[in-house]
Amino acid sequence: MGGSWKIGTFWGIPLKVHWTFSLLLIYILVVGRMEGMSGDVLIWFVVLFLALFVCVILHEYGHALAARAYGVRTADIIILPVGGLARLERLPEKPIQELVVAIAGPAVNLWLMALGLGWLWLSGDPSGILPDLGRQAHPSSDNILPQLVMINGALFLFNLIPAFPMDGGRILRAFLAMMMPKLQATVWATRLGMLVSLGFVVVGFVSGNLILALVGLVVMFLARAEKNAAELVEGLRHNKAIDIADRNFVVFNDWDKLQTIREKLSGRKVNVILSRDVFGSLTGYVPIDHIRSESSMGTEALHSFTQALCPAVTWQMDVIQLIHIFRNANCDYMPVKNMEGAIVGVISKAQIAPLERLLPQVPDYEQEVRT
Repeated sequence: MGGSWKIGTFWGIPLKVHWTFSLLLIYILVVGRMEGMSGDVLIWFVVLFLALFVCVILHEYGHALAARAYGVRTADIIILPVGGLARLERLPEKPIQELVVAIAGPAVNLWLMALGLGWLWLSGDPSGILPDLGRQAHPSSDNILPQLVMINGALFLFNLIPAFPMDGGRILRAFLAMMMPKLQATVWATRLGMLVSLGFVVVGFVSGNLILALVGLVVMFLARAEKNAAELVEGLRHNKAIDIADRNFVVFNDWDKLQTIREKLSGRKVNVILSRDVFGSLTGYVPIDHIRSESSMGTEALHSFTQALCPAVTWQMDVIQLIHIFRNANCDYMPVKNMEGAIVGVISKAQIAPLERLLPQVPDYEQEVRT
């Protein structure tokens, strides 16, 4: 994500902070001075604010490490003014796995709250400390830990609100996906998420809590975007390799001369040439423009100009799988074979690129938003 600064790598996952995060810190300092806070109180507010986002960071790593257990890589974690953003390479396919990944974040906050309560209990009676927070609104060295205990409790409960794509919404989708198709589960979860986020916006503006209103707007936007992406993914899954394969190709032998190839292609509409060895196996490709623009006399053999092909795919492979292959393979053309194993078409990376741009949330990075 542009405008992000890397601050370190933990458990093999880069941690970044977006520049807009500094605006929230400035906002807190300005509001604090306007309310007449002393320098000491303002410092403790900043300490509490930074400690809060450490908890958010740990929350994000909970998701990322749970996803790693299912073989899902996390590109990075980015801290934003409205929370954290864990950019997962994909979501686990099984609903139970998505459920575990979604629960892992709030579970970290619950663990931090329990850890804090345990420390307070070992240090003294916590029952007389937590209620005092209502009369001690300003953080200090005496109440910073109880404040964090209550904040983690609030984060745990807040993240369980079924406002997709927050954790609660993803937990809801995982449960729904156990009973219905994933697209339908996503539609229902995102609709509820947009309704709940609208409530955030209304309550935020009425109460003057601009942060809550901002969170509501962000959640609403992301819920709608994910609904659209899910519908697009489902649509592309119905498109097979054979549906987009280019049939304008020819196959020549590795040892065929360029001049001979040019003569045979004269007047024909061909976009790519595939080459094969003496055993009939494909060895590479040459774009037709390269052959036609070759300035030599044409005595060179085809194999002198071939480039590596992607592995051949079956005709029924869906477009989402093709996007995965092209992203992870260093090649530009992919042969398509029918049920008998014969090559019936070729797909180029250039064909897939527009579909990939339409699908920003399909791996390599499907975004997970946590607040």
